[in-house]
Amino acid sequence: MAPMRAAVTEEVMPHIGGLRGQAELVLMRRLKIDPDNAKALLQVGEICRAKGDLAAALRAYRRASAISGPGRQKAAWLQALLGGDRLPHRPRGIWPAPFVRVMNFLAPAEQRRVLAMAMAMRDKFSPAKTGGSVVARTVRTAFRVGLAIDNLASDELDALFLPKIRRFLPDVRRRLRLDGYEPHRIHFDMTAYPNGGFGKPHQDAPPAEYRRLGVICVYYFHPQPKAFSGGDLLLYDTEVKERSYNSLSFWRLEPMANSAIFYLDAYWHAITPVKCDSDEFAHARFALTFRTGRGTPASH
Repeated sequence: MAPMRAAVTEEVMPHIGGLRGQAELVLMRRLKIDPDNAKALLQVGEICRAKGDLAAALRAYRRASAISGPGRQKAAWLQALLGGDRLPHRPRGIWPAPFVRVMNFLAPAEQRRVLAMAMAMRDKFSPAKTGGSVVARTVRTAFRVGLAIDNLASDELDALFLPKIRRFLPDVRRRLRLDGYEPHRIHFDMTAYPNGGFGKPHQDAPPAEYRRLGVICVYYFHPQPKAFSGGDLLLYDTEVKERSYNSLSFWRLEPMANSAIFYLDAYWHAITPVKCDSDEFAHARFALTFRTGRGTPASH
């Protein structure tokens, strides 16, 4: 199989630097003078979560949630999310996307087996499709294998992943205030984003079903040391019922090896462009995706 190549594209995803960096410096100076400025703390939290610095975002939201004022509810909600607590009820409108990240998802031997399976199936990867049609390269550049075409691989990965998903799903339900979810498999595939690969903002929920949310579990894996940069998952602040989102307010989640992220399929999200010095298949950004059920979110 020839090396996979993605279409070269400008980075159209939100990035950090420039005005955001200047704003952060101004806010930090302001907080030195007025450490209980809740508005400044919330703004620092927004910048930190857009950078992917979730620890710094949590510190800012924890401080802001202790200060009375109009931003206290949002700060408390975000503190609960990042701190691993059960989320308070969220108000209507565009709101940060709830998610749960699990580190060290597989044992070392299991990680190696998943990577070996991906390498063995490299000839079965083909351009990603939606509804049977190849996705336009201006929207998304990735390669996917639907594991239903490889029954042995599908059975082995089922046996490996589904017990772990069942193990973590009760905590995901609790933390995200979700009702009605069952850990049966609905969708399961493997995706590779090569050098230049990306995904523009989109929803995974089918248009007719977005009011009954599904839980997505994405597992990230790649050889060590990592041969690429970028490929971050951006989870946008979303109004689910109106199917709208704020393109300037989001979580940036790095695809860390052997980590899994649970999120809701009706929330808008994107993949930032992958960059690496090689077009080799093994250097791509790999992910396994599971949809674990559909139900009604108690927090909406």
